[in-house]
Amino acid sequence: MYLKNRPFHSVQLDQHIPEQVFPPDLSIKFIANLLNNFCTTSNRISDEGVTSIPGAMIASPSREEDPETDQNYVYDWTRDSGLVIMEIEQLIDDFHWLKTLLVNYYQFVSASFKTSQFRDQAKWKIDGTPFVNWGHQGDGPATRILALQRIEKHIQDKIDCKEFDSILEEYLKWVLNNYQNDTVNIWEEVKGQHFYTYAINYTALSMLVSRRGFENYTNQINTAMNDMITKRNQFIQNSYVKSSISSTTASGNDLNIDVMFALYLSNGFGQNLSTDTYLVTIEKIVRYFREEYTINNADTALGFGISLGRYPGDVYDGEMGSGINEGQPWFISTLIYGTYLYRLVREYAENQRDIIINDINAGFFRLIGLDSKGTITFGTAKYIESLTKIMDAANRQVFSCRRHSDGAHLSEQYNRYSGFMSSVRDLSWSYKEYFAAQNECSLAYSAIKSIRGFEAEAEKKWTKRGKLRPSGRFIVAMQDEM
Repeated sequence: MYLKNRPFHSVQLDQHIPEQVFPPDLSIKFIANLLNNFCTTSNRISDEGVTSIPGAMIASPSREEDPETDQNYVYDWTRDSGLVIMEIEQLIDDFHWLKTLLVNYYQFVSASFKTSQFRDQAKWKIDGTPFVNWGHQGDGPATRILALQRIEKHIQDKIDCKEFDSILEEYLKWVLNNYQNDTVNIWEEVKGQHFYTYAINYTALSMLVSRRGFENYTNQINTAMNDMITKRNQFIQNSYVKSSISSTTASGNDLNIDVMFALYLSNGFGQNLSTDTYLVTIEKIVRYFREEYTINNADTALGFGISLGRYPGDVYDGEMGSGINEGQPWFISTLIYGTYLYRLVREYAENQRDIIINDINAGFFRLIGLDSKGTITFGTAKYIESLTKIMDAANRQVFSCRRHSDGAHLSEQYNRYSGFMSSVRDLSWSYKEYFAAQNECSLAYSAIKSIRGFEAEAEKKWTKRGKLRPSGRFIVAMQDEM
């Protein structure tokens, strides 16, 4: 049970370099909590009469009898585990022992693949058998394609490569044959056509179009990808991206944080992240939640970022039997906005692209403190200053996450009024988004540093609290702990 009267976690706001924004000691605690959710030969979990097999990754250790929720999250969701394993892969070069987890993940994929005829199975018991009284989701096969592609180089000497290719091919065939069909959205609430699903399927196909041994699918893949781009444009209505095109009316169809997830994971779904339509969409989402959640009044006044939820009209709060249900801020939503901003910095800096603020996207840039319209030329002092403002806006989102944690754990949600953690504890996806933001922060910082003139314009400000170090990751500190 979360403490309702504890003080907020202390956060210093005058910090800018990655090691300060993501303190190594906090990252160590978070990764330990995340790994506790990963089933291995030595970390076995039992639930509802079954025992876990290696590679199962529970969404959270919370069960319906626990005081923080009336839901059971001790299951492996295809999407959650796929996204998390891709984040764990980012750490392999520094922690070779994590390779075992990648092998375990593949073993679970292989085992579960054989227990269900449905390639779009959304939810699994921890023994690798399907949770049958549940829906199917059209992004699941694509998520597994992306995860398997990401981890392949680390595990190919430990697995049956022919079986690996066979599984990959089956998921590819499913995507090619089913991507146009209606499915449920990522929150498992709305059935229809979803921007997120198309974006993830597009990204998965782009990873396989040139794969050796899959040449017979090249024409089909290219045709499907072109069709997905055409479909992408149908989601753009009234100058922003709608989450879903559905025959039923639901609040999650319109503005929805899953669009921001989709754009980050697909790196723009065939367009730049700085595309005006995308920036307008993000502005609308952020402005809505800034006004919707009371906690944002106090947080923003103190210099923290904006807490975000899933979509307007959301009522899921993790305790659906309480009788009073209101949507709450989610750690994943609050963090993904910061991650998007970090990636935006990279897009500008790495491509030496001017920042263009016009009548359409001006509202987005005002959110982060850039108020003047016009072209900000790459490499100028104003350009570097503008990128640092975007970085600082991203950092504030991380500061909000840290403020509403307890300094050791991340739940699924936190209260819209008090800011205290709520719903299920130690959500794997929450930790995944924290580490995704940490990685993108490091890459964005390196991109800005590479611009000539950075030292003169920004280094004085960003290093005033300590010596600048070369990496934004927690690797060095964590190695010392091992």
